[in-house]
Amino acid sequence: PPCRGHMERSAVGPKDGWPFFVAVDEWGSLLEYVVTSGAGAGDEERWEAIHRRLDALEGKVEELAGPVARVKRHVRALGVYSAGYSWVPEDYYDRPMSARAEILGCAVPQMCKTIVLENTQCTNSDCSDPENSRYYCVVLQYATKLNTDKVTKFIQSLKTGDAQLPGKKFSFRLAPEEIARDYAGFQHNAVCPFGLFNPIPVILSSAVEKLKTPYIWMGGGHVNLKLGMTVAQFKASLRPFLADLSDVRPSSELA
Repeated sequence: PPCRGHMERSAVGPKDGWPFFVAVDEWGSLLEYVVTSGAGAGDEERWEAIHRRLDALEGKVEELAGPVARVKRHVRALGVYSAGYSWVPEDYYDRPMSARAEILGCAVPQMCKTIVLENTQCTNSDCSDPENSRYYCVVLQYATKLNTDKVTKFIQSLKTGDAQLPGKKFSFRLAPEEIARDYAGFQHNAVCPFGLFNPIPVILSSAVEKLKTPYIWMGGGHVNLKLGMTVAQFKASLRPFLADLSDVRPSSELA
């Protein structure tokens, strides 16, 4: 998007009798628009045309500044050179695991999902303390299922001695969708540990270290976009907690 203060001329120009300019800031937010002309016949139609064009411009700006762009900026800033992106079909989640893996050109164990967990008994209301955070961003394989008892045991172990919290201070659940949307910045099935709205501690399932091909795929900020990278670069770029927090799914669920 143009930098702050830059003025971009729209398709409405002098030939219409209405020189028209739009200013957007570095984030693509619409700052102002200026139309200079005297009143005359057809003003109402011209204003309607201008507003239609403004709506279209705002739509394009929103797309550029949306979750996918945020993810890509973060990945690029961290220098994750192994990163790859793959758009999947609209019916991706209606297909069996094996078919999804075929689309991505990988094995089922390489496919991961990112979920936001909330500790409803947390003594904190935010994520300022990674060892006792209200929310955690958990990345685990589709070939496994989350074990919240293991999550509780791991988080509780982060503090030791007198600082360690009792078990009653932990009760993990999948965070409500509005939390994932407003706090993490992603819609359902599009959550990504990169490009988060707010810093959230990331936990990576240690099971990925056993992959024959150490390359994982996860959500990329859009329900139909997948982001892939090596396990090593995921760990080096985000510095996540590494923990045993899942159980293997029955093979019948992975067909």
